[in-house]
Amino acid sequence: MLMQYSDAPFPEGTQLFASRENVMDYLENYAQDVKHLIKYQCTVLAVTPRDIMKSHAWELTIRDGQNETHIESFDAVVAANGHCDWPLLPAIEGLDEWSNAFPNSLHHSVSYKNAQAFVGK
Repeated sequence: MLMQYSDAPFPEGTQLFASRENVMDYLENYAQDVKHLIKYQCTVLAVTPRDIMKSHAWELTIRDGQNETHIESFDAVVAANGHCDWPLLPAIEGLDEWSNAFPNSLHHSVSYKNAQAFVGK
């Protein structure tokens, strides 16, 4: 499998290039334990460090889906903005040889716009 978390392999029998449905199932299953902590339709207005020696060392000012602003405290903060504008291919044995043997056959998701390039292949 080309992409997976080190502590959670894809189910046995998953194709090397998993379908989007397989990837979605994988991510949903992986996040199951923390899904109740995820908040959607919120805007983080500010992230302020507090005393790092104490629990809840980060204070977030949040505007929720009802346009109400409030402050919450957390032990940790993850900045996952989805920003990816350059391809990063993993170091996989044989990947360079494949690329040399089959030019333009490796594609990164950052350059994917639609399936037209793959029609009939």
